[in-house]
Amino acid sequence: EDQGDWLKAEGLFGRAITADPSSSVAAHSLARILLEHRDKVDMADSYFQRSVDGTPQVAEYQFAYAHFLETQRKDLVSAQVMYQRTLMLDPQHVGALSNLGN
Repeated sequence: EDQGDWLKAEGLFGRAITADPSSSVAAHSLARILLEHRDKVDMADSYFQRSVDGTPQVAEYQFAYAHFLETQRKDLVSAQVMYQRTLMLDPQHVGALSNLGN
């Protein structure tokens, strides 16, 4: 992987959020880049929260934040709440069902 590509993507999603602060798609994408490719956990957290708050009806955003809370923050109580929200939106969500079962 070329780190320069991830830096460029980070900049592009950052500009998308500047242009449209309510863009949950851009916030979610930026959160994943910051976490998975830039190791910026605190910044990723804020963008995961923005994506969840901006579009609470998107199960995948709820799940991604739940997984983040569980694996990065070790906040199992909050993660469980987010997994439950995921299942309210998508009762068959395999990841949420699996993670709640562990």
